[in-house]
Amino acid sequence: MIANSGGQKLVEAARTFLDVRFRRQGRSEIGLDCLGLVVAAARRAGYVIYVPADLPYRGLCEQQVEELFHLAGFVPITGSMSVEGDVLLRWEAALQPHLAVRTATGLIEAHAGIGRVIERPIGPCERWVAVWRLSGLTN
Repeated sequence: MIANSGGQKLVEAARTFLDVRFRRQGRSEIGLDCLGLVVAAARRAGYVIYVPADLPYRGLCEQQVEELFHLAGFVPITGSMSVEGDVLLRWEAALQPHLAVRTATGLIEAHAGIGRVIERPIGPCERWVAVWRLSGLTN
């Protein structure tokens, strides 16, 4: 599998958070949710990324999530498969988006059910509906 520009850095940074406990609205090593994992990993990888501190990630509609991604410096990837370092999006339920960082063999995610950040293969029936890529590195 190929990687996007800076994608391996993002994956390496995400791996530094493996086993950090899951925490809703978590944005630090004390605890992370899926958005917190992506933001923390991106910043650790050298990306300048903006996410409002008071963002209620749960309860956002598709248009609000797209606006958030654009504001944070992501670009949508259409018409191709995801590659290492891309950010995957799916809907767990109505108004409940879920994010993961794509690796060469699967993904890294903050998993609420397991209670921590994990790395795992992608299941054959999983449906990730959008792929986003961070657009620029600061270093």
